[in-house]
Amino acid sequence: MVTCGDTTRCSKGSAETNHTQFNDVKPVLPRAMASVSEMYDVTWEEMRDKLRKWREDNHRNSEQIVDVGEELINEHASKLGDDIWIIYEQVMIAALDCSRDDLAWASVKNLITALEEICMEEWAKIPATVCENLVK
Repeated sequence: MVTCGDTTRCSKGSAETNHTQFNDVKPVLPRAMASVSEMYDVTWEEMRDKLRKWREDNHRNSEQIVDVGEELINEHASKLGDDIWIIYEQVMIAALDCSRDDLAWASVKNLITALEEICMEEWAKIPATVCENLVK
């Protein structure tokens, strides 16, 4: 409760109470939401492991997956190694469930970029003579 700070005697008893006039109340701006790791005091490894457990157990808790996955992707992607790709996929599906199209598209774009890089690397490994024989 927001109060004006005036402490007066309540008319219905002797207890002191704080009274506030509506005009004295200032709007409170919303605070930025705390991150998952701050709210639950968990490390990025524990968040990664929780996503893995939810995947393995086929849990359909999309909102939680989005919250945890989005933080992992945005703040710890470089630490995730190859796990990042399955996390992108898991978050993409959960984001679609939650109508978070922005997050779903970001995950798809990252997956496509990775796939393009893998294809280019594999294509470069194919000897030129094999390609020439395919065209003949």
